[in-house]
Amino acid sequence: GKGMSDGDPDDNDNDAVDGNEDLLLAARTNVLVTGAVGSRWKLDDLTVRSGNYTASPQVRDAVVFEQSVGLTGNLTITGSAVTVGGVVDVDGNLVIDATSMVSFGSDGTVDGDLVITGATGITFGGRLTVGCSSTISGVTGTVRFGNLVTANADLTVTATTLVDVVVGMQTAGDVTLRSNEIEFRGGTASIAGAATKTLTLQPHTTSRQIRVGTPATGSAANSLDVSDADLAAIAPGWGGVVIGDATSGTGAVTIGSIGTQQGSRNSWIGNTTTIVGGSVTVTQKVDIDPAAAILRLVARTGNVTVDAAINETVAERNAWLRLVANQAVSLTAPVWSTQTVSLISGTTTSQTATATIVTPGGLRVTSGGPVTLTAAGNAFATLAVATTDDAIAIREDSGFEVGTVDGVSGITVGTATATLTSQGTVTQTQPISARTLDLQGTAGNWVLGTANTVGTLTANTGRIAYTESGAIELGALVLSASSGTALSVTAPGGITLGGGITTAGGDARFDDAVGLAADVAIDVEDGVNKGTARFLSTVNADSAGQQGLTVTGKLNAGDSIGATTALK
Repeated sequence: GKGMSDGDPDDNDNDAVDGNEDLLLAARTNVLVTGAVGSRWKLDDLTVRSGNYTASPQVRDAVVFEQSVGLTGNLTITGSAVTVGGVVDVDGNLVIDATSMVSFGSDGTVDGDLVITGATGITFGGRLTVGCSSTISGVTGTVRFGNLVTANADLTVTATTLVDVVVGMQTAGDVTLRSNEIEFRGGTASIAGAATKTLTLQPHTTSRQIRVGTPATGSAANSLDVSDADLAAIAPGWGGVVIGDATSGTGAVTIGSIGTQQGSRNSWIGNTTTIVGGSVTVTQKVDIDPAAAILRLVARTGNVTVDAAINETVAERNAWLRLVANQAVSLTAPVWSTQTVSLISGTTTSQTATATIVTPGGLRVTSGGPVTLTAAGNAFATLAVATTDDAIAIREDSGFEVGTVDGVSGITVGTATATLTSQGTVTQTQPISARTLDLQGTAGNWVLGTANTVGTLTANTGRIAYTESGAIELGALVLSASSGTALSVTAPGGITLGGGITTAGGDARFDDAVGLAADVAIDVEDGVNKGTARFLSTVNADSAGQQGLTVTGKLNAGDSIGATTALK
């Protein structure tokens, strides 16, 4: 191809440049092209270098195209400021390495990749259409897209100060915008993406605070402010939206007044969305559109705190709410979902009395510390809990199933106590593992027929039908059932009685061998109703003559009593 490098201080071409050939423009100072490039016949590749590259350090100068540039190949520019006044139409890649302002005055079409590095600011004055990937990085100021952006592959923009999208974006790939401020000014649903792709909005400074919606606290001036208008601009149809830096973000996030029934009523979240920071606090009510399958609030280094209701509005309530914290998950206001609530904490998980959890589906709790979820209004259909030797206390009064939720199966608390409270029927499809299982709720009906692994069972409830995988000790049991079977226990490894057992007249049945660890009283009558204590296998003391058994009500022994180790 042709090369032009005449060694003059300036390379100034005042005529149109045409021809299906390559061209190199290199000058020690600025490059100025006043005529159109490729106006009649497109060039192939065009490379422009402006400045003294033999100096140490290098000295760059400006590159200016006053009119249009049309190429069948690549456009590569290295300089300080770069200005293109006319239309850009590049069939290949557009690569710019700049140290000052980059400005495009009209429409730009790049069929290949767009790569711009190191400018102090970038302005696209017209429409921008990119056929392959777009990467804008190292910009110390503002990147402004003044008209519609159409990107057919991934788009990544990194600018310290601001990314300003004046009209909108239509994209087919992942979009990542990383800046200390991001503005979407094109109005409702102006930022459109693909169903399998993700829109990510990150602060340039990883410790920068983030505000989402119109929270009552925090300063918009010192935050990445994802305002009501910004939220409304994000069109439904993305595969997901991420607000915050999921890898390195440490700034505090405040969220509030989101939803068409909350605050100014002009913002909403209509895509699966993750909001992440160092800590996350919901300060005012948030409703999530049903089209947004999942809302994740993730605190990488601190707590997730819910101080205002999430999904209070029935018509604007999404399927899955997932709260994840490196430290505590704390609910002081109620939360709803239409399918699943997941609470995942590194330390404690708790709720106040009015901060109910309501979902027709499942509740998953994974905690690195104690769990206290005892609000009377909790409502869920399935429960799954995992801790590492940390006690749990969970209440749900209508009845539920111990099953699998969000990848967690059953209830596992190691050497700690699991206290479950219900006034309804509780069943299980997955086992319970705990040092102590304490069942509460005077009208509760516990049908726990899966092989569990529990050290001691205690209760103050209605009825219990319980199956243990090995051996179990029964502590103090108080059962309100006045008829039928109030208690049935199956434990192939043996049943140890260590505390008194009382029913209101319902039967107590022990399906396997019973040993007495203390003097035990079993009372199965209340003066009106008289039940039966049924022993289907042997009964023995732990030490000969040291433990006794007292039964008030009827006794039915299906095997010997004291034959191996005598009762006192």
